[in-house]
Amino acid sequence: MFKLLIFMMVIGLLGCTQGQRFDLMKNAQLDGCAMKRMSETKISGQTGYLQSLEECHQIVLIQKGHDLHLEKSKPASQDHFTSYSGNCWSSVKDMVLDKYYPYLKLPNKARKSEVRADADEQYEIVTVNLRKYALPEKLKDLDKEKLLMVRDVMRSGYVFGGDSLCSSRDFHELESIVGMEIHRRYPYGVN
Repeated sequence: MFKLLIFMMVIGLLGCTQGQRFDLMKNAQLDGCAMKRMSETKISGQTGYLQSLEECHQIVLIQKGHDLHLEKSKPASQDHFTSYSGNCWSSVKDMVLDKYYPYLKLPNKARKSEVRADADEQYEIVTVNLRKYALPEKLKDLDKEKLLMVRDVMRSGYVFGGDSLCSSRDFHELESIVGMEIHRRYPYGVN
């Protein structure tokens, strides 16, 4: 019985509601402010603490309002690529690589022969690895120069064939996201 009573008391002490946690945080801020005010004004005792605590109610409220205002007025600094979930990036990446890095063009798989030379296979492996370094796999990893390359290729209005996974809706979504990201990175325009 005694163990059950202790167990119930421990459970009751450990769990507190969100409102209680908020009150504890507020009281800790008020107490910290009151102690700081007491040390600055050299007022001591219970009367000094209560007077400082009363002044701190106003100070804490003003600080919270100021913090809320700053939090709301912060510009969104996140990149726009995190919200993109379409299938066009691989197709657009291939277009950018074909235009700006023509020497990294992959060999045509249509003329696949049973006996391929080891040199051809090695060339393909090296080309695939170089393509990974030319443009990153993820949109968010694009630097400013490569981002402008993507924009220029997308402006040229390529039409995708039937073998592409990129629909026109996805293409326009990616084009819009690229434009917003360029505007975020270059708020005063691009040279």
